Amino acid sequence: LTSLHFLKKHVRFAGFMKFTHIILEFWASLKYDVMEELAWPNGFSKDEIRPIIEDARKMGIEVIPMFNHLGHASGCGLLDCKHVVLDQNPSKALLFEPDGWTWCISNPETRRILKAIRQELVELCGSGSYFHMGMDEAHTFATCDICGHTESMDMLTEFIHSVQQEMLEQGRRVMIWADMLLEKAAFETPNVANSTAALPTHTIVEKLDKQIVLVDWQ
Repeated sequence: LTSLHFLKKHVRFAGFMKFTHIILEFWASLKYDVMEELAWPNGFSKDEIRPIIEDARKMGIEVIPMFNHLGHASGCGLLDCKHVVLDQNPSKALLFEPDGWTWCISNPETRRILKAIRQELVELCGSGSYFHMGMDEAHTFATCDICGHTESMDMLTEFIHSVQQEMLEQGRRVMIWADMLLEKAAFETPNVANSTAALPTHTIVEKLDKQIVLVDWQ
C-alpha cells in the first residue's frame, strides 16, 4: 500500500513541476461508502486522502478521479492473484465475469455500484473537467452466461456512453485507456494493443462520442 507520505510528496512534486492535472487511481486502497469490500482493511479513509487533494488544488492542480470500470476489477494487477472483493466476500461473485478479472456490466447491481463509486470520487476530488473510467486490459469481457449471449460490442458502447452522459451532465468528459480500442494485429510490440479477433473491441471506436478522451499508453 502506498503510504500517505509518499503520495503527498509526489502530489507536491507535481505542483512544483507545474503540472495542471493529476489522476488519482486508488485501486483497493480507498474505503468507499457503497461497499466496504472495495478496499482492503488497511485502506485509507476519505478523511486521510482529503488533505492531499487540498494540497493539489492549492497548487492549481485539477485532480482527476479514476476507477476502473471493466478490467482490473480485482483491484490489483494481473499477476497479483488477489481479489479485493471476492477474497473478502465470495457472495459478490455475480458482480464480475466468471474469472473475477472484469466487471459484469450486464448486471444492474454492478452498474449501481459503479455509479455510486463515481459520485463518491467526484465528491472527494472536487470540481473538475474529467473522469477516468479505466477500461484497460479487459481480456475476459462478456464471458458470463448473460453477457456472452448479448451483442457485446453494442453493450460496451452503450455502457461507455451511459457514463459519458452522466459525466457530461456534471461538466466532465470521460477518459478511457485506449489499449482495448487498438487491434493487436495492427500494432507490433512494444505497443500495447489488446483488441483481438476473439474480442474485437477496436470495432467500437467510430461509434464512440468524440468528446471521450482516449488515453494511449505510449
